[in-house]
Amino acid sequence: SDAVARSLTRYFEIAAFGLPLMALNFAYGALYVALLRAYVLVWATAALVASNVALSYALILGNWGAPRLGMQGAAISFVAAEGVTFLLLTVYTARSADLRGLGLFRPRRTQYAVVRPLMRLSAPVALQGLLEDARWFAFFVVIARLGDEMLAWSNVIFACYLVLMIPADALSEAAYTMVSSVIGSGHAQRLRNVVRRIVRTTFAITAPLLVVSILAPDWVLSLFSADGIPIDGAATALRIVAAAMLVVIPAEVWMAALVGTGDVDAAFVI
Repeated sequence: SDAVARSLTRYFEIAAFGLPLMALNFAYGALYVALLRAYVLVWATAALVASNVALSYALILGNWGAPRLGMQGAAISFVAAEGVTFLLLTVYTARSADLRGLGLFRPRRTQYAVVRPLMRLSAPVALQGLLEDARWFAFFVVIARLGDEMLAWSNVIFACYLVLMIPADALSEAAYTMVSSVIGSGHAQRLRNVVRRIVRTTFAITAPLLVVSILAPDWVLSLFSADGIPIDGAATALRIVAAAMLVVIPAEVWMAALVGTGDVDAAFVI
């Protein structure tokens, strides 16, 4: 609808400035995952969430004496939260004695010997991400034709899906590194066993969320609504999403394992 389109326009006009910061935070994330120091990202993410929630509460709703800015407030909160996270990671990296030798903040000439293989590996991964996001974009375009309320609840169910995916996403990130490490150490025969253990661990962590979503979907959906009453069919949709995780979890982990082997072209085709 025109009203939703205007709100999104107000959001993106500001939120676009946060994309470079988010990209740099992804780069820091890759660094610390590769160094097996992902605990740093836990604190960085905590700062991201805390600043985003606090600013959103103030600027979207107009609390604490702040102006009520709605979607523009959401965009400002996003940009500021990414900026806070970037600042914290930059300060931590600059003050880490063992990282100073990397010369991360020294100007240097572009090393094309590094850039070329990096682009070769990242291009199929980027295209894979584009396709995955495009399918959801097309899905919501279709849903939007059914009305704003249907679109809103579809977004709520999608948000529930993203929450259910958090353990799978986290352990898939670990799978990239572990698969590469197993192959690099000359123990490729252990690959299947490693991936199976990751899948079992992911199921164990996700199981409580799946049980709650299947047995009490109305309660889960009520957390996202002021009146607590979802539209007809929303509970069934959430149950289907939760049940689908039985297939999605192993698929995501095995896909991550495939990327970890370096065969990004096959991952893109799949």
